[in-house]
Amino acid sequence: GVTARRARYGFGNDEPVLLTDGEQRDTGNQMDRIQRQLLTSRGICLEKVRALVHVNLFQGMVEGHSGPSRKKYTDSVEAFPLQLCVPSLEAWEVHYAAQSVSRSLRQRYPVGQRFLYTGSGRQRGMVCDVVQHGRGGLIGIKFGGDNRVEPNFTTELVSRSHQKRWYFMHGVSKMVGCTMSTLGRITSNLFLLPGRVDVGLGIKYSRQNIETLGFTRNCGQGWEFSEECVKDLKAYKAKAPQLFAHLDQYGNSLGGGNLAITAVLPNVSDDQARSVVDELKAWVKTLPCAKATR
Repeated sequence: GVTARRARYGFGNDEPVLLTDGEQRDTGNQMDRIQRQLLTSRGICLEKVRALVHVNLFQGMVEGHSGPSRKKYTDSVEAFPLQLCVPSLEAWEVHYAAQSVSRSLRQRYPVGQRFLYTGSGRQRGMVCDVVQHGRGGLIGIKFGGDNRVEPNFTTELVSRSHQKRWYFMHGVSKMVGCTMSTLGRITSNLFLLPGRVDVGLGIKYSRQNIETLGFTRNCGQGWEFSEECVKDLKAYKAKAPQLFAHLDQYGNSLGGGNLAITAVLPNVSDDQARSVVDELKAWVKTLPCAKATR
């Protein structure tokens, strides 16, 4: 059904049900919470959410031993803003279309046909050939040959990511030569005055669980950094050693506040301060990790 801020509507011809004051308050809080979650976790900016659609999510197709496949949905009901619901599909997937004529497994998987294996085990995702049909609806398949029908860029990226050497945060702090607190500030946000310019790398955010492809990842036991990321951190320290030294010494006392560049570089005048900050920001943007995908 559909829930507005004051009433609930069914998909049939049922009359709308007016919400009590408490239900209206709870519904409004739910709409606001979903709107914030979409913005912070998925980058989806919606206008004011005024209606929620309650649906069972589509899980996939369930294969039958005879006849067409059927759709499977979740048991739980989830709510989505009405703005995310579209009136029609731009492109239809023929595999999900209902078939008017029942087809047996032999007709759907003829001998000699090539398919993508989606079962369990190490062969999942590989291409296989149907070689025979057995009793009880069993199908004989054979793996072999070139299983890369077309380049799978997602798999390639994940494979390359796992081939990298990764280090936990405490090890990276020793490799770079700075405290854990300094490393946390440099890799997230660090605002310098004047101008409140962010000279942090912005490659990890724990609250939003934002990672940077090929440079940082949250493995569940803590943050890990790749070799490429360590190189960029060492380059940053070589570029601004006074900044790292100041954060190592006074970082814990800063809290979440801003840091004046004149406190880091006492010899810099107030007139020169902004140009020094802007120059550092421009240099940070040239680092590979700063340009990588979040």
